[in-house]
Amino acid sequence: MTWTSRRCAPKLLASGLVELPLTGETAVRAAKLPDLHSDPIDRFIVASALDGHRLLTADRLILNWPGELERVRADA
Repeated sequence: MTWTSRRCAPKLLASGLVELPLTGETAVRAAKLPDLHSDPIDRFIVASALDGHRLLTADRLILNWPGELERVRADA
């Protein structure tokens, strides 16, 4: 964990953000996502959010992905 993460994480978590674990089930779901680009980290992020979480992102490929995902533009 970097200095910035140690400093910011407690504030973010206290504000109601949720830290999600990467489970084997999420990894398998990420590998099976249709029509999403091949970046494995983005696939993990989307697969984690599909468990009923709202995803805040500025990633245009994720924002334009046609899958069922509640997302909010971070750069708006």
